[in-house]
Amino acid sequence: MPVAYCGIYPARGETLVAVAVDADGRASPPARAMRTDDARYELLLHLESTAGLDIELVLPEWVIRLDSIARLAVAARNIPVWSVPMSLVEALRVVGHAESPARVAALIARAPLAPVLRERLRRFRPADRRQLQIPF
Repeated sequence: MPVAYCGIYPARGETLVAVAVDADGRASPPARAMRTDDARYELLLHLESTAGLDIELVLPEWVIRLDSIARLAVAARNIPVWSVPMSLVEALRVVGHAESPARVAALIARAPLAPVLRERLRRFRPADRRQLQIPF
């Protein structure tokens, strides 16, 4: 079964917008969630139920750093997450004439489908917190 990818991008206010694409690049209607842990978890469940359990998330690197949805996806749902460099997000946004967050989310969701773009993505792996604790 082919993997579906889902781009997540911040919208105005405290909202995240997610757009899933199938293996052929066809986009689903955008899904939105407030930036709370409960809403993020519900969004992940919604994406799994509509796009399939084999979904992989695609997020700008700065969203991964500032928002906990990537860590929640990996830790709570075991969903793989790809990090997109900001320069690539900006290039896709300009070339794709993407003005809406949903359009940007759809564009970054398609990045893993193009081999030339996929090689610029990095797999997100949260730090192992056990390594950061120093016993006294």
